[in-house]
Amino acid sequence: AIKPIDLQAIQVVYGHSVALAEVMPWLGSTLDGATHICVASGSEAASVVRDGGRADCAAVAPPHAREPYGLVCLVDNIPMQGENVTRFWLIARRNENRIH
Repeated sequence: AIKPIDLQAIQVVYGHSVALAEVMPWLGSTLDGATHICVASGSEAASVVRDGGRADCAAVAPPHAREPYGLVCLVDNIPMQGENVTRFWLIARRNENRIH
């Protein structure tokens, strides 16, 4: 997303297939109706969100992908399926016009 937005406004979530699979229960219950698009990596997911210019897109990516791509964290430590220990964040584009 171009700025921090309500999670229900997210229409498209990009992520690596493994990351999307690991957080699928959370995605299904929290972002019901959003389209999930598999890409090669969490970094590519972040890049697509940054370059896409759409406010309704987010990426499932590791926390270190946020800064290099100028994204903001919408959700940290997304609940995982099963006993997985990997943690992902939902990140979106930073709002350059945000009033502080």
